[in-house]
Amino acid sequence: MRAGFGVEGGAASNEELGNLTMPVVLLSGSVNELVPPAIVQQAAKLIPHARYVEVPDGGHSVYWELPAEYNAVLEELLAEASG
Repeated sequence: MRAGFGVEGGAASNEELGNLTMPVVLLSGSVNELVPPAIVQQAAKLIPHARYVEVPDGGHSVYWELPAEYNAVLEELLAEASG
């Protein structure tokens, strides 16, 4: 495992992820080559009530590449979190 990407490097454990209670969205671009969408989708399964969102034609930096699509997802999350 690469330094910094495991629990030893400060990453949350599966148990810690399973204890999250706030709304969580894991977002990936459909052509993300750095962290493939399938990995992000699997990570979402570790968090209760997490939502996985895949942005068509987005790469690793959806916020930069497709800001309107990113902002729409963020606005929905913030609306959900604020009740």
